[in-house]
Amino acid sequence: MGGTTYLFDPHDENKTAMYSFQLPEVFSTETINKFAQNHEGPIYWLPASEVMGFVNTKYQDEKEDWPDIQYFITAYADSTDGGLFSKRAVGLTDEYYSAIYEDIIYKEAFNILTLLLRPKSRGRLRLKDKNPHSKILIYPNYYHDPRDIKVMVEGAKIAHNLTQMPALQKYNTTINAFKMPDCVHLEFLSDEYWECQAKHYTLTIYHPIGTAKMGPDDDPMAVVDPRLNVRGNFLREGEKF
Repeated sequence: MGGTTYLFDPHDENKTAMYSFQLPEVFSTETINKFAQNHEGPIYWLPASEVMGFVNTKYQDEKEDWPDIQYFITAYADSTDGGLFSKRAVGLTDEYYSAIYEDIIYKEAFNILTLLLRPKSRGRLRLKDKNPHSKILIYPNYYHDPRDIKVMVEGAKIAHNLTQMPALQKYNTTINAFKMPDCVHLEFLSDEYWECQAKHYTLTIYHPIGTAKMGPDDDPMAVVDPRLNVRGNFLREGEKF
């Protein structure tokens, strides 16, 4: 789930420091010279990789040894680049982006991305026709299983509670109060609001799963075995592992 942006105030602890990825500050003549001549500066920064974490929500089976939620806490908010990268990456319209971020563009901010690690919902891939150059039809079926949205809502609430801890409240950390356009009728930060945001600001990411299921010989849905050997024939396209 995207769109969860928090503003903060560094209190001028270090007036020369850059606390978040603000596009006008990151890309300037000075920073480009530092990058090109001295091999240093904020252009070497790798935003979106500062803090990661894993938690178990109340829906996770305590007997299992894996979490059901992952967090990316990034010093790069959807508002700090003015929409140059993030808006395009998630496919937001100009109107949608402006409604949420116009009043906080380029302010000190960070994002918390909440990831559902083990969804119960299952999508489908289908061939469009017999033409091998035709694009595959993709049906993600996000949140088809109602448990998935419950876990996502709980994960968002845990993340928000984290921002209320003294370590972050020291910097007056405050969630962006501009509501998602499709969720304005709901009480802000209620379970119903989080659910609405999850459904309207949904995005995929690359870490939690692979492109083909791995499984034992008796699993008819497994594309590869535990040694990454591809099962069966008649593959339209294969990858090298």
